[in-house]
Amino acid sequence: MRRRGFAMTSTVPQLAAVAQAYADLDPEVVLVDLAEPGGIDTVRHMVATRPAAPVVALGVAEQETEVIACAAARVAAHVTRGQTLDDLALTLRAAARGDSPCSPKLAAILLRRLAALGGAAADGATAGTPLTPRESQGLGLIGNGLSNTEIAQRLCIELPTVKNHVHNVLGKHVRGRGEAAAFGPGHGAT
Repeated sequence: MRRRGFAMTSTVPQLAAVAQAYADLDPEVVLVDLAEPGGIDTVRHMVATRPAAPVVALGVAEQETEVIACAAARVAAHVTRGQTLDDLALTLRAAARGDSPCSPKLAAILLRRLAALGGAAADGATAGTPLTPRESQGLGLIGNGLSNTEIAQRLCIELPTVKNHVHNVLGKHVRGRGEAAAFGPGHGAT
């Protein structure tokens, strides 16, 4: 279907079928309706599977918890519940170019969170200490929502080693795993 300069190559009515459809396609942009149960988990899976295709979250509430969850899941752009079809088209085009447009309210939420994380890092005894490559990988995987066991499996290292890396990351940049999840996606490998 062609509309407003877009070609829709596939729709998947149930999020459970998204993984297979996503594996079979090579999309330029993926649009996920967050009103569906499990939407944020679907985004995490897609970003982990094919990080090059930007994911646009549809139906995002302008609430801090939802915006931060989207950022932690590495959503490229948001379309709020109050935006128009024209806004959606502009956002999809921008995401395809690598831009991340968002409303002023969403930008304010994200900036407040970054400022809080910056303050948390400045309070730490080793804040500002660079991460090792493995610590950076671990931080990125925490940001993708993986447990220590899953990180160990993904990186092919022992669980105690992962725990050591995670402990170092938490001491250097964030106060807890929740902050690491919000901080991590842009700072580590997947």
